[in-house]
Amino acid sequence: MLKETVSLHDNFQFEAKLGLSLAGGGRKSTHGVETYLFVPNSLCINSGTLTRDEFFRRLKNYIRLDTPWVPLRRMDAAGGPLDRLESYLAGQQARLFADRLEVFEDHVKILCLSMQRALRTVAAKVTLASLDRAAFDAAEYVAICRRVLERYRGLADAVQLKGAHASPAYAYGDEFLSIAATYYAFRMLDRVQDFREDRHCAEVADLLAGFLRREQEYCAGELGIDVPHPDSNNELFVMRWSLLKKYMSSTLFLEMRERRDTEFWRQVAYSLAAGTAMVFATAVAFIWQGRYGSLSAPLFMALIISYIFKDRLKDFLRSSMSVGLRRFLSDRKRAIYRNFILPVGICKETFAFVPEEALPRDVAALRNKVHLVDVANSFRSETVIRYRKEITITRTAGRLSSSGLGDRMVDITRMGVHEFLRYMDEPEEPLYFLDGGQCRRVGGSKVYHVNMVRRLYGPDGTACRRYRLVLDRNGIKRIERIR
Repeated sequence: MLKETVSLHDNFQFEAKLGLSLAGGGRKSTHGVETYLFVPNSLCINSGTLTRDEFFRRLKNYIRLDTPWVPLRRMDAAGGPLDRLESYLAGQQARLFADRLEVFEDHVKILCLSMQRALRTVAAKVTLASLDRAAFDAAEYVAICRRVLERYRGLADAVQLKGAHASPAYAYGDEFLSIAATYYAFRMLDRVQDFREDRHCAEVADLLAGFLRREQEYCAGELGIDVPHPDSNNELFVMRWSLLKKYMSSTLFLEMRERRDTEFWRQVAYSLAAGTAMVFATAVAFIWQGRYGSLSAPLFMALIISYIFKDRLKDFLRSSMSVGLRRFLSDRKRAIYRNFILPVGICKETFAFVPEEALPRDVAALRNKVHLVDVANSFRSETVIRYRKEITITRTAGRLSSSGLGDRMVDITRMGVHEFLRYMDEPEEPLYFLDGGQCRRVGGSKVYHVNMVRRLYGPDGTACRRYRLVLDRNGIKRIERIR
C-alpha cells in the first residue's frame, strides 16, 4: 500500500507526504488520495466563506523523486554513487560542454543527497542505541566519512581536466558533504562525550573531535566559509546551508505545467446549455408566429416570456452540467515532467463540499468510530470538505529508475488552515478551582477538533486513515493519529 506521513509543518500548515512507486512494469498506474475534512459548523466554513480559489491558494503541492537509499557502508563501494561519479568522469574522452555538464551535476547531487540520508540514518541509530553499539557506529562513521571525502576531493584534477569546473556543482558538493558530515558527527559526539569514563567512549569522542576539528579547519582554510560560532547569530551560515540544500535537491523535484483541456470541455458543455436554451426560445417564437402572425401582441408577449425562460433554462443547465462534469473533469489538471522533457504523469485535483450521506462507506465508518473526546453523534454538526488528488504515472516514468534516480516518487501537499481560524474564540478561557479555602484562577485552553480522513487508493487496493487536527486561534497545536 502507499506509504504516507502526516506531520506539522508550522503553526498554520500541515504537510502530507505520499510515496508512489515508479516501477509499473512498463504500464500506466493510477494512485490517489481523497482528503475529507470534518469541520465544526461553529467555524462557519461553507461554500460562501471558502471558495475553490481560496482553498487552492492555501494549498502548496510539490512532487519530487525520493532520495536514493544507499547504506553508509556502501557509499564508496563499487556501483555506489561515488563510484558512478568517478566512472563518469573517467569515461569522458573530451571536455564536458553545457549539454553534458547537466549529467555531471546530477551525479554530484545524487551523491550528496544519498550521503546526507545515510549520515542522518546512522546518527539517528547512534542516539538510540546502547553505549557500546553507539561507540562502534560512531567510529565506523568517521572512517567512512574520511574515505568518501578524500576520494571526492581527489577528483579535483579530473574535474579541472574535463572542464567540469565550469559548473559550481563540484565545489558546492565539497561544501555540502563537509557540512553534512560535521553536523551529524556533532550529534554523535553529543551522545558519547558524557561517558568519557568508559575507555572506548573516550577514544571515540576524541576520534570525533579530531575529525570535526580537521573538517572545520578545511572549511575555513580551503573553502573559505565560516563555521558556527557561539558569539555569532550564524545567520549567513544558516542561509548558505539552506541554499545548498535547495541546490542539491533541485535534481529530485519534478516540474508541473497547467493543462487547459479541462476548461475546454467545460466551455463545450456550457455552449451546449446555451444552444439548448436558444432552441427552446426559437421554437416558442416559431409556434406563436405561425398561430398569431408576425406582428401581434400575443407574439410580443410570447417572445418576452420565452426569453425569460431561455435565460433561466441556460443557467439551470449550466449548473446541472457542472455537477455532472465534476465526475469526469477536475478543478485543476497539471502535467508532470522531468527537466521539462520527459513526461512522468498527470496530476488532477478537485475540491468540493459534500453532504454526509454522500460519503464513501469506509470513510463514514471511520469517522463515526466513537472516541472519548468526540462530540456525541446525536448532536454532532459538521461541514465536510473533500479534496481529491489523483496522480497517473505514465509508462515513460520507468526511465527515471534506470538512470539512478530511484524508483519512488514523493507527493508533498501542504495545506493551510488560515480560513478555519477566522471565527474562533480566544484561545484561553478563565477557570477556577478551590485550593483549600481559597479560590484560585487557572487557564483553560479553548480548542477545536477538525477530523480528517484520508482515503488512499491505488493498484494494490484502498486504505483509510484518520487524523485529528487540534486547533486554536493561534494555529495548529498538534496532529493526532486516530487508530
